Amino acid sequence: MPKIALVEPYDHSEVLYVLCELLLGQQAVKLCVFSQHYIKAHAPSSLSLSPEIDWFTFKPEGRIAFFQQHQTHLNNCHLILWITAVVPYGWMLELGLAPPVVLILHNRNNWFAQIKNLAIATNTSVAFFKDITRLLRWLLFQRRQQHLLLQKVAAVGYGSRGILEEANREMHLPASGKAFWIPFTYLKHRPAGEPSASETIKIVIPGTVTGNGRDYYSVARAFALALPHFHQPVNLVLLGKGAMAKGLPELQQLESERFRLTAFPHWVAQEEYAAQMRDADFLILPFRAWHKVGFVKEYWGRSGFSGAVSDMVYYGLPAISSTFHPLEPELEQWVERYAGYEELAALLVEWVNERKFLEAKKNIEAYVGDLQMKRASGLLIAQLMDLLKE
Repeated sequence: MPKIALVEPYDHSEVLYVLCELLLGQQAVKLCVFSQHYIKAHAPSSLSLSPEIDWFTFKPEGRIAFFQQHQTHLNNCHLILWITAVVPYGWMLELGLAPPVVLILHNRNNWFAQIKNLAIATNTSVAFFKDITRLLRWLLFQRRQQHLLLQKVAAVGYGSRGILEEANREMHLPASGKAFWIPFTYLKHRPAGEPSASETIKIVIPGTVTGNGRDYYSVARAFALALPHFHQPVNLVLLGKGAMAKGLPELQQLESERFRLTAFPHWVAQEEYAAQMRDADFLILPFRAWHKVGFVKEYWGRSGFSGAVSDMVYYGLPAISSTFHPLEPELEQWVERYAGYEELAALLVEWVNERKFLEAKKNIEAYVGDLQMKRASGLLIAQLMDLLKE
């Protein structure tokens, strides 16, 4: 029975949970999970209590020592899926891992095209010097560490096939030349057969409230235009830890009997997050063209994959999305696109008054693509087993 290690040293708990669920869809696999304490504590009970998963957990301040102590457990596995790698990388290189390692890359430009996609902040002197310091540190130390990691790993994994295709075109590959698709999501919750009887339409924008890569100001302007035309009350939920992103005060000023804004000043626990998503009628995905990761631009759907899209698929929800995040062709029937706040306002009026989101839900109910549980699970395990055979 193959024993696969899933290593999440940082905070991509949602990717870890999905990979566990997909891999457990194959009966002859044993999993060893290495993650922070809170990730196990907030995991679904089907994972945290699963007899097929051995959990090894740590507190963030003891991260490096923990992995050094568990080197033997890691090397006793047949394959390692390393979910997140961020600076500093030196301690990873010192672990001396023996099994094949698949390094999952969330931000492709940060590994292969840093100089071409520089995004040095100029809004304040503090931000400017912070980015210059990051750039110099990368040039002096981290670039070589990344190069060494890419020489050692058996393959890299990308979160969408579109990103993988572009990575192959640009030769953004490790020394082995191997890269494949690692599903970050799958369709777990198909829409209910009967539409909600609630008079209030619940719209969710999933993810941390930030102006980095998201345009809440256009959302606010769109709601200001659309609100006088709504026939039903609307509850807009900003489902993530709040920040003072541009557009948030404007949304707060719109609150009335017909429009309620729900926001969270704190991190949203997995249980509440899931409950809010399952109760949503549809999503808004207000992407900008790119977001800044460190001192580098990452382009949605081309070099980086959004967790909001993962949520859309996982919870089986239709969405109104900006044009800036390419999707797999099979998902385009789940969304309608907008370019600018006026188009978003017009779509909001249609989706609220005519319940047009129900048409998209019918497409999701009938979905038979590769992001079904069995197909995504089978494709993932087949790729991993092929790597083990080599």
